[in-house]
Amino acid sequence: MTVLVLLVAALTAGPATADELRLAPVADWLAHERLGEEFGAIGFYLSGHPLDNYQTALARLQASTYAQCLEDRRQAFQPFLAGTIIRMMERRGKNDQPYAFVSFSDPTGGIAKPPYPGMEKFPLEVMNHMTFEARGNQTELVFKGGPHNASSDERKFYESWLPSMNQGFSGTFAQLETYLETLKG
Repeated sequence: MTVLVLLVAALTAGPATADELRLAPVADWLAHERLGEEFGAIGFYLSGHPLDNYQTALARLQASTYAQCLEDRRQAFQPFLAGTIIRMMERRGKNDQPYAFVSFSDPTGGIAKPPYPGMEKFPLEVMNHMTFEARGNQTELVFKGGPHNASSDERKFYESWLPSMNQGFSGTFAQLETYLETLKG
């Protein structure tokens, strides 16, 4: 398991009181706005999926889900899939032929491994856990993470990437600390 501990300068002199944490009542977002904000913040849909309102039409079209396609591996099986495109990486091959990696999301929440060569053994699931604790006028951030439901080969591969991941997380949190310093004004 990876453990990264950082001290981030606090924006206040001490812990906030319950009165300081009260939020003003606001109108709820429209469903499509909420889904867009969820996806933008955490990278997946939490309260629903954009296709939820189209399930009757998709059933009439006999659309398959990503999960159904994984289960049904008949030879020459050509499913009709419905999903929302969430990412597209366009590339050029050796003969300058264009190709693309397209990631899409459907209500079953299909998971795909990264399409980069050499990453086939990276675990499908990585669980990360962050805690924030007040330490005087600073906040301690403890970041723990590691493979979840992974084979021994996937765990070994993950561990081989720890130095690179630690470097990446350290750079990310250094940028966060720099940004927080600008807010102190």
